[in-house]
Amino acid sequence: MALPLVPKLELTEKEKLTVSFRSDEWLGVHLQGGQMVHEAVLDYFAQSVWYEPNCVNELAKAQNMAVSQINAPGRCEFVVGEHAQPPHLFIVRKQARVGAQVKLLACYYVLDGTIFPAPSLHDVISARTMRCVHTLRAAFDTLGKALNPKVEAAKKRQKAEDGSGDPSTSGATSRAPAVDPGAYKSAKRRNMEQFLDHSIWTALASSAEKFLTPAAEGEAAAPEAQPPSMGAPAAAVAAASTDLQATSAQ
Repeated sequence: MALPLVPKLELTEKEKLTVSFRSDEWLGVHLQGGQMVHEAVLDYFAQSVWYEPNCVNELAKAQNMAVSQINAPGRCEFVVGEHAQPPHLFIVRKQARVGAQVKLLACYYVLDGTIFPAPSLHDVISARTMRCVHTLRAAFDTLGKALNPKVEAAKKRQKAEDGSGDPSTSGATSRAPAVDPGAYKSAKRRNMEQFLDHSIWTALASSAEKFLTPAAEGEAAAPEAQPPSMGAPAAAVAAASTDLQATSAQ
């Protein structure tokens, strides 16, 4: 029984990377139960838009030979990859043989009867990088709104001044001066950095003042507690804790 041919669309190479292929008619006629088998993967892939009629596979069919026995420089071949999970997942490799070496050109995967082009490593890294950049921008915008009270206070003060108005010019309509978005973003980021620096230095100064201020007159400075050695028994550790508590109470 002749297999039905699925009409192929004329797509550019860029458009072929954004589409998928599935033929329920072909699967229903050729496969029992509609589940893909290893022997039918390449026949099913030949119906898709990614198959090339002048490939080595067609020469092998015409000469009734194996694909590995055909020597056709400059032509690609399609083979089923080893990493498969039948009957759900199959990998189709587009490759070219240069002497004894095999050069991988593209990969496709057949998932439950639907064929998808596998993205390249460059596409994967670019997509992940753009996602990270988008997340970082959103995080900086949220952080700027939460840790930038100076800009918010200035905006409220400007609105209050515009609302009050000047008695001498109460009859005239006043308009706020235009603000450059780039300058506003630069000032916003600069204020946020100054706020973070001020918070960090305030915390450091508070810690230094706490640990470096001498004890007041009439108060005995608490002795510095030495951490017990790793090999000290539990009784010695308990005794040291008791002595420290008694000294602090005095």
